[in-house]
Amino acid sequence: NTNNMDVQESKLTPSHLVEMLQLIDKGTISGKIAKTVFEEMFVSGKRAEQIVEEKGLLQISDEDELAAMIDELIAAHP
Repeated sequence: NTNNMDVQESKLTPSHLVEMLQLIDKGTISGKIAKTVFEEMFVSGKRAEQIVEEKGLLQISDEDELAAMIDELIAAHP
């Protein structure tokens, strides 16, 4: 890892991993985002959902919501 921590020093627990995998499975975060979340969990011991919320890492999967955002951006920058 980038912090040169041993696994024994990590604050990561099995329940942290389960929560992160559930977020991936539900489509809340992508695999790429999960890597960032995992690294933060490893060092900080924070829960995956907490990290996602704090860092604004939610993945938007709702097509209607995405379309509305795109329409808004296009209207703002004609």
